[in-house]
Amino acid sequence: MQKKYVVNGLVLVLLVVGMGAYADVPDTITVHGQLLDDTGVPLTGNRDYQIVFYDTDIFGSVLGGVVTGTTELSPEGVFNISVVLPEEAKAAAELWYEIAVDS
Repeated sequence: MQKKYVVNGLVLVLLVVGMGAYADVPDTITVHGQLLDDTGVPLTGNRDYQIVFYDTDIFGSVLGGVVTGTTELSPEGVFNISVVLPEEAKAAAELWYEIAVDS
């Protein structure tokens, strides 16, 4: 009977340790994407962007303010934007974002 308690204890410890690994939210995330026109041709050059974080996917509350900046698109239309997460976004149970480029 003692073995049963030891095994259950180990499982509990592993679950608690495993859950702790997911609790650390990064300060910065990177958003990757590709922009194409309506005919499939890649857009290029410098483009202004806005990113807004929400607590749910539909009708969510805004977490922090609007993040703005400029990104350069590659010849293939690819961009990578590093974003510092607002504190409200790091504390949220769920995190969704909306990105607008040149809009």
